[in-house]
Amino acid sequence: MKSKKLMSMLSLVLFLGVALVACDNVKDSDLEQKAIEIIATNPDASDVDVTVIDKVATLSGSVADDVTKSYIESSVQGVKGIKSVVNNIMIIPPAPDYTEMNATLNAALPDALKDHPTVQAEVKDGIIILTGEVNEKDLPMIMEKVSALNPMKVENNITVK
Repeated sequence: MKSKKLMSMLSLVLFLGVALVACDNVKDSDLEQKAIEIIATNPDASDVDVTVIDKVATLSGSVADDVTKSYIESSVQGVKGIKSVVNNIMIIPPAPDYTEMNATLNAALPDALKDHPTVQAEVKDGIIILTGEVNEKDLPMIMEKVSALNPMKVENNITVK
């Protein structure tokens, strides 16, 4: 009877041990797929990739801010079976939008250049590009008026007579 009880206990311990090892035997590819699915739900993470090796998730790519970077990391860390996350995501802020500045500069330039009909101006990304011809004595006044509009930069391509 004792040996039967002992065999039953040993069998139970062996069964539980195998079951615990089997539960921890999740494939890296399954973890990676789950992490990819989680990242895909975030539209701000479209440039983020993930790989999983030995249950360690490695994130790479770029996002616009630190909040998104941290959110992606914590989301992937929450995948059951992932032991740790290496976050190599770079933060690359979006390019500035000069639409409003360009519109303001374009609206103000005709008044600033009204006394100089031979000067043309183009605005691109907050930069005023001047072309045309003027007398040497008029150039400082033109530059002062254009600079007063507070552009990012003034490119002077004016020919001086």
